[in-house]
Amino acid sequence: MFEENYSFLARSLGKLGFEDTLNGALRRKMEEGQPSFELKAKISHGKEDMVHELQFEKKKDSGYYFLQSQNVTLINENKEELKQRFPFFNQTGFNNDETYNLMKGRAVRNSIRKEGQEITRWTYLDLKAPRNEKGNIVFRNPREADLNFSLVKSLNNLPTQTLAQDEKENILKGLQQGNIMEVMLRVNGRPEKVNLQADPVYNRILVFNSQMEKINFSNSKIQVLEEEKKELPDSTKKLMEKINDPKPEKELKKKVG
Repeated sequence: MFEENYSFLARSLGKLGFEDTLNGALRRKMEEGQPSFELKAKISHGKEDMVHELQFEKKKDSGYYFLQSQNVTLINENKEELKQRFPFFNQTGFNNDETYNLMKGRAVRNSIRKEGQEITRWTYLDLKAPRNEKGNIVFRNPREADLNFSLVKSLNNLPTQTLAQDEKENILKGLQQGNIMEVMLRVNGRPEKVNLQADPVYNRILVFNSQMEKINFSNSKIQVLEEEKKELPDSTKKLMEKINDPKPEKELKKKVG
């Protein structure tokens, strides 16, 4: 029973992006037999660090340990900290890169099963909203169908250089995970290297230059934009009224791998 439980948790940690770095500590903690324990890991993302504190609990009825949640701290290059709790459901959750992207305010595409149907959503942390009663940043989970957002169409609308199918699939996968993706766009007939970010709430893909300044295409020229105060689409406003309901969702099943 011990080895089965250990192997299951080790695989779960691997899917989350920790590979086998925590396996030794996991085995030692499990052998101690305490009702609960914590594993800590620090991962660098460029000039920023993420500290992961993973919480494990033993079920009294089965004696099995389960991964319950993780407390995450993002430490930026100025040593400023941002903290958030991420729950796990069915031993799955956002992997390390996706968690970092969420902490940076970017949206991540994921799916849940509800009433026998698979629902695709774009999850993000509402960094502008007040924290909830437990001191956590509020998760927003608008459905992709309600947003009327197509990542493929938004990418096709950009004047990208001709992309091979595998290149396009790699860009789409990265954007779905909340990554900033580098591509070449045609501007005035010349290639320009830019960065892309999915922005599903506003039904668009954001484009940034190499200095991560937001840009737009006007008369086939790149124009640097000031931080905009764009009005939400009416359909999104109605959706936000629904998702602002403080009731937590009971199910979350994220595609990891």
